[in-house]
Amino acid sequence: MNPLTFWKEHQSQFPAIAALAQDALSFSATGTGVERLFNTTRDICHYYRGKIKSKTIEDLMMFLCTSKFDIEEQKAKLLKEFFI
Repeated sequence: MNPLTFWKEHQSQFPAIAALAQDALSFSATGTGVERLFNTTRDICHYYRGKIKSKTIEDLMMFLCTSKFDIEEQKAKLLKEFFI
């Protein structure tokens, strides 16, 4: 069975996990980025022990991803200024 189909069929039983699975399964499965994403999500879920809404998890993940992107962008800009 297709994992996306499985989670769509079982989302009423496990709404938070189904939402995470659907988000995660839509990512490309290449590289270590996906593994880091799963690990970060696992850490968030473990810390809150399942008492967190799926929308909050999604918002946290988006914040963490965009924050990391912003930091990398700032580092690249500083390196460019330094070397040029």
